[in-house]
Amino acid sequence: PARLNLAERAINSEDFQLAIKNYRLVTHNQPDNPRGWMGLAIALFELERFDESLEAARECYALSPSESMAARIVGMGLMATGKPDEARSHFERHIGFHPEQEPFLADLMSQL
Repeated sequence: PARLNLAERAINSEDFQLAIKNYRLVTHNQPDNPRGWMGLAIALFELERFDESLEAARECYALSPSESMAARIVGMGLMATGKPDEARSHFERHIGFHPEQEPFLADLMSQL
């Protein structure tokens, strides 16, 4: 938990390099930790490392498929890597399983 807390403090202070370093340690030591993967995805996205961000987001989503933020960051990664059709399919599939989350994803879907 200490390493995860350090990573989260780094991301909150916008020290994305430090956040990435610590999130990578978390995900290496605890590969089943969705918070670690989500934080890594967000930090990488902030540095416009979209392919890596998408990979981390997919790991998070695989571990926590009902989490709306995980669905959102996967879709954002798909959009940022030039895959709008895949993003649309991803959002539609997610909403099919979790219709209550549609309002949280609607702003991104409207951009597709």
